[in-house]
Amino acid sequence: MSPLKIYWDKIEHKFLFNSKNPDLWHYAIVPCGRCPDCKKKWRTQLAQRVRYELANYAQNEVWFVHLTVNDDYIDEVFPDGSLHHAYFQKFMKRLRRRLDYHEGKKIKYLVCGEYGHKNGRPHFHMILFGYRPKDSDLKFYGTSKKKYNMYIDKFLEEVWGAGFVKVGTVDEHTAPYMAKYMVKFGEIKQDDFVIKGKKVRKPYLVYPKKILGLDYFLSNYEQILNLGYVLDSRGRQVGIPRSFLKYCENTENIAIQECYKLYKARCDLLIKEQNKELMNKYNLHYFDIYDWVLQQGKIRREIYDSFKNVNR
Repeated sequence: MSPLKIYWDKIEHKFLFNSKNPDLWHYAIVPCGRCPDCKKKWRTQLAQRVRYELANYAQNEVWFVHLTVNDDYIDEVFPDGSLHHAYFQKFMKRLRRRLDYHEGKKIKYLVCGEYGHKNGRPHFHMILFGYRPKDSDLKFYGTSKKKYNMYIDKFLEEVWGAGFVKVGTVDEHTAPYMAKYMVKFGEIKQDDFVIKGKKVRKPYLVYPKKILGLDYFLSNYEQILNLGYVLDSRGRQVGIPRSFLKYCENTENIAIQECYKLYKARCDLLIKEQNKELMNKYNLHYFDIYDWVLQQGKIRREIYDSFKNVNR
């Protein structure tokens, strides 16, 4: 279903979807960003970046955190029963102040605000990098559905101050599951999100300022760009995360620029070979290919519309 082919508009002088004045010899390949395949790709790439970020931290310095809110604080943390980021931001300021002042630790996080499956109750999930809890602060809570050990963190509960705080360690094997678990709602594009007949703020995902996994990419960019793919936790070939490619486009590092140009050239050559194979196999003219691309886009939009109504 994805990617899409977009053509250069000869009047607007830019790439446009469904251009009325296309230059059929000048096009670009882009993902649609909406179909199930694109969403799966986005989740996989995020999981890859979390795995790469783990290399910067020692064992037990990356934790999956579940922040819950009890009835006494629900109106303060989530006004009108809708997700509200302000309370979480204040929590992170308190946490950073405590860790930096007492232990000199610097932390970063990936956080998702979402709603519960059964009752639609808002809560937060977070992957916390650079945090090492004391053994005395951890109390065994139980195991998750994936058989991962979960603990109650007394220190984080004290800083959070609004309910229970459950934590679990994140490693190379659990990172993909944790990352994909966090973004199951974050991929929703529409602005309207309804819980029990009430319009609320849609689930969201907040990334750290620095690109996750960037240090790993900078140490291995030549090999990654030459191969044109990376390996996931199961050893399967997957595409290079888009954030890394965006970095290559905007960097001033000449060595990275040269490797990226070669990578793009190989991609363009592969696309031309695929188009040639398509024309030979189905005896299509470029105008026929353009009509075929438009028709595929129409089918893709209809399928996406059918998925939009699956709203919790």
